[in-house]
Amino acid sequence: MRARKSAYWKEILGTITTRFVKGGLAPSSAESIELWTAAIDRGGHTYVSSDAFNFFIALAPILQEMEERDGSLGHEAVYAKVFNTPSLISLWDIAVGNSLTESGTL
Repeated sequence: MRARKSAYWKEILGTITTRFVKGGLAPSSAESIELWTAAIDRGGHTYVSSDAFNFFIALAPILQEMEERDGSLGHEAVYAKVFNTPSLISLWDIAVGNSLTESGTL
């Protein structure tokens, strides 16, 4: 896929890897959600930072609302909704910090 080779997507992937994913495969705090995740993890889960978790939790109901009957999501409609939801933009900015250039920010 050509998009995965672009500098833009490499920057996005690098930011997600460094800002969203916690180091290692074990949880780093004793929060109940992490403990539950650790209890059911058989080695394949990726643990995310609290900031990324908050972003995804806020994003989930929007995606559920926009999901088509066949389970698909119209990416342009999702982008438009996210870009027009100030609370999501704020949570995204908190999650990624200053890790992205202007082209990767919401």
